[in-house]
Amino acid sequence: MRHVKNISLIYNQLISFFQDKDMDVFYWESTRDVWYILPYLAKKYNKQVVAFPHNLEALVGGQTSTIFSWNAEQRFAREMAVLRECEKVYAISNEETWLLQLMGVNASALLYELPAVVKEQCDKVAELRKQSSKDYYLMLGSAINPPTRIGMEEVLKAWDHSVPLVVAGFGTEQLKQYESGEVRIIGRVQDEQLLDLQVHCKALIVNQPATTGALTRIEEFLAADIPIYANENSVRSYRNRNGIKIFNSVSEII
Repeated sequence: MRHVKNISLIYNQLISFFQDKDMDVFYWESTRDVWYILPYLAKKYNKQVVAFPHNLEALVGGQTSTIFSWNAEQRFAREMAVLRECEKVYAISNEETWLLQLMGVNASALLYELPAVVKEQCDKVAELRKQSSKDYYLMLGSAINPPTRIGMEEVLKAWDHSVPLVVAGFGTEQLKQYESGEVRIIGRVQDEQLLDLQVHCKALIVNQPATTGALTRIEEFLAADIPIYANENSVRSYRNRNGIKIFNSVSEII
């Protein structure tokens, strides 16, 4: 109900926004179900809609409908119906582009490319790594994202390697129960601390259950010349890239 109330409070502003005669195209990024109203409003006022979904929201494990009591199949059907309303949809992964096209969505792939400032940072890391010690494996990600947390916990429960493992990222402080002599949980990190973690890690470990979207940090770690060990589900749009070794189960990497 909170989301419905928020929309009702800004509804007049939305109408005013879409009535703007100088706007021909509405670029839609936040494709959660709470914003399904937006493309329909845009079409009502003769605007073209171009969508840039971060992922297919209905297929993210652990995701629930924000407003409606829909099951996964209903959420997916509704998401496809809304995206079919768009003149163009740019997906972040090759796999999602293929699926969207099968569902009648006018989709193309727009894969992640490093912004200039990020590329500069990756080059700096790569240069510093040439002379650095490599002391630990690194898991990095936002643990408030259900697939990321599930994958991290799977590795942490099995980790008995003599080599240290460092876990960092927003929300990872919630995983403190897995800390041990060889496992360090450091939570959210600032830019300088992240750079240091990248310079001194042996490799990045990425483990996720089946989900949607694409892990843009894989592109960044490859650019920084950091080896990556990833399970099959994690390498969406990154298969066959040099620098990635794929494992099929956590037991393999342990």
